[in-house]
Amino acid sequence: GGSKTYTGQIIAHADSGITDLQGLRGKKFAFVEPGSASGFLYPNALLAAQGIDYKTFFSETTFAGGHDKVVIAVYNRQVDGGATFGDSVEAQVTDARTTVAQTLPDVLEKVKPIGKTDPIPNDTVSVRKGLTPDMTAKIRDGLLKVSESAEGKQALRDLYRIDGLAPSTDGEYDPVRRAARALNLNLEQELAPKEKKG
Repeated sequence: GGSKTYTGQIIAHADSGITDLQGLRGKKFAFVEPGSASGFLYPNALLAAQGIDYKTFFSETTFAGGHDKVVIAVYNRQVDGGATFGDSVEAQVTDARTTVAQTLPDVLEKVKPIGKTDPIPNDTVSVRKGLTPDMTAKIRDGLLKVSESAEGKQALRDLYRIDGLAPSTDGEYDPVRRAARALNLNLEQELAPKEKKG
């Protein structure tokens, strides 16, 4: 979306009468999944900044498994509010509601953002620790070159719904680490594959 950051948002049904985060007290709420920056981590930090502990504030919380599923659940009034990715560029609607707009044409009118997170660094292409600087540079430069071609731009749109790549540094992801620390979350533990039982 022309930006190296995007936001998270908290949404509610436009007809619910809920216009701010406090209006969600005692209501049903959907997050995306525990490992989602915009669908859990940053919205949770936004709530915590207002003294809200999601575990006790809502009557029920669920992890819907996808940003589109959260939007649909709010649209269908299965939950009262939810957390999804927000806009990446000011004054342009690029948030999670657009992912279901073809099947729910009135979603932008029926589902409204009522809270917005701090900027979140966009997804990253990462290399393993210990990779030589020369190889790291080759990978970075190759991906940037591909992303500048018409075919590369189309591939990025088709695969990831993004329109480009930009160089970044590890330090640009420090806000994610700070948000996790503020919530006493261990990201490695949260994102580790879960063992299947039985």
